[in-house]
Amino acid sequence: MEDELPETIDIDVTPMATVALILVVIFISSGSIWMQPTMKVELPKASTGESERKQNVTVSIGQNRELAIDDVAMGWENLSDGLILSIQNNKDRLVIIRADKRVLYGDITYAMALAKRAGAKSITIATEQKHETGSAK
Repeated sequence: MEDELPETIDIDVTPMATVALILVVIFISSGSIWMQPTMKVELPKASTGESERKQNVTVSIGQNRELAIDDVAMGWENLSDGLILSIQNNKDRLVIIRADKRVLYGDITYAMALAKRAGAKSITIATEQKHETGSAK
């Protein structure tokens, strides 16, 4: 008898690969549901009430990049020195950034960084509160 080679058997793995990929998609999409944070963090609540009156330094930035510290106009090149002087004379060391809504984000962050370097303990960005009126329009 002649040595006969066994007949090769082909297994179609396409359905198994499809099921595996579907399971991967399900695990990835639902993974965020199962994740628990590593620590519990209580986020602060926002309030619309007026804050208590404190002594502060106000940096105003106009839409054309005009700049002022406490209503004293100055150029961007003098901002750092002006902040250092104003913050040193301020017991609370609170800096409020008042910027036009069309001012570039980079200008605001630059002013915040200079205020921090000048010794500000707290920096906030001023916003206008919306007042609802009782009359119907």
